[in-house]
Amino acid sequence: MSGELDRERWLQLARANAEVIRTEIIKLRGFVEGDSAAQYVDFWAQAREITSQFKSFKPLEPEEREQLWKDFHDLCKQTRSRQDGERARLREESQLKRAAIEALTEEAVTLNEQASTLEELERAQSALNQALALMKNQDPLSVSSAAAEEVSAEDEKTEGDSGSPHPSGADPLVAARLLKEDRESCWIRWLEVREAIRKHRGEFRQKLFGELEERAAALLAASESEEPHGVQGQIRDFQSELKGSPMPPPKTEKIRETLRNAWKRCSDRIEEGRQQRRRQHDDWVERMREHLQRWEITLLKNQFYQERLAAEMADLDTRIASATEPGLSERMTRWAEEKRGRMEKVKETATELQEKVRSVRSRLGKDAPPPLKAEDLPPGTLEAPAPREPREPRAEDAPRRERPAPRAARRSEERPMKMKETPPPGLNLGELLAEKLGLVVAGSNSDGNH
Repeated sequence: MSGELDRERWLQLARANAEVIRTEIIKLRGFVEGDSAAQYVDFWAQAREITSQFKSFKPLEPEEREQLWKDFHDLCKQTRSRQDGERARLREESQLKRAAIEALTEEAVTLNEQASTLEELERAQSALNQALALMKNQDPLSVSSAAAEEVSAEDEKTEGDSGSPHPSGADPLVAARLLKEDRESCWIRWLEVREAIRKHRGEFRQKLFGELEERAAALLAASESEEPHGVQGQIRDFQSELKGSPMPPPKTEKIRETLRNAWKRCSDRIEEGRQQRRRQHDDWVERMREHLQRWEITLLKNQFYQERLAAEMADLDTRIASATEPGLSERMTRWAEEKRGRMEKVKETATELQEKVRSVRSRLGKDAPPPLKAEDLPPGTLEAPAPREPREPRAEDAPRRERPAPRAARRSEERPMKMKETPPPGLNLGELLAEKLGLVVAGSNSDGNH
């Protein structure tokens, strides 16, 4: 009876051990099915655990043990075959991707050797950036053309590690994963090419920097002598060119400082010129005001002189009409003609002065003083003869004086007429004084030109 109980207990324990192993085998199958197909590391770790269970779980019926081991062995065999197939596929994909990366890298080498400008060198950098994008499982056509000059090797290896999962993407080449040895080979070559491009770029930038420095120095020199507005226009164009330059801003700061100094010097010269023109204008305004005052005083005197001449001519005409002695009438007629000629010259002078006054007042604009009036002059100013405007004396302007007759003839003429010794009508002391002092009413050579 006790033997049957021991047998029953042994069977129960054997069935329990078999159920545990069976359950673990079912779980193991889940690692390679569905979404967990790539978790081979977990699969083989669990497989080693099940192998230990086969060794340590006792009792276990031989038939049951044999069936469980067969199921377990078949699953491991299938998984190994599947894993080997995936490894072969990954190796093939890695080789294809490595070939594409190496092709882009060598293209960058060729472009770098052929580059003669910074723009051509950027094409080499673009090809190198596409190779880097493939190593990072990114679309090479979507990367920026900006130079990747400060890329950290550790960052790149970490971001594009061969143990990372496949990225989602339509291009199989982009989604393919590089194996470790392929990645190391691509990365070493990429770093070599990057250093070559960086060195070439430094040479180009040094040459470009020298050219830009020379141009900035030339503009600074031009700011001292050439037309400042034109130089400032050139500076603006140069600053716009600097913004689009491949030179980084810290490298061009010295050039920008030179341009700022040139701009300031041009501004100072513009301000100096503006102040000089303002002083010249003020001096011109002052001179024109002096001319206006002199001309308007002359016009007022001429007006007074015309009124006086008109009165004297009217008096002469009256005396000529009433004269009875032929010689005296002829002399007074000549005097009247001289006064009429003088009146015409006075009018011509007044017309010329009026035109000058009008022209200068028009040019002065708001700077012109108010018109001068007779009441603005000091008392007695208009009683003096009109002043002669400064000019070269001309023979035809000199007043014609009658040659006096011989004294005997004058006595013979005066004695019968019994006239008083008085100045001939129409002549006065003011007119004689004007002749002696050289004051006439003829035109002036003064002008109002600025």
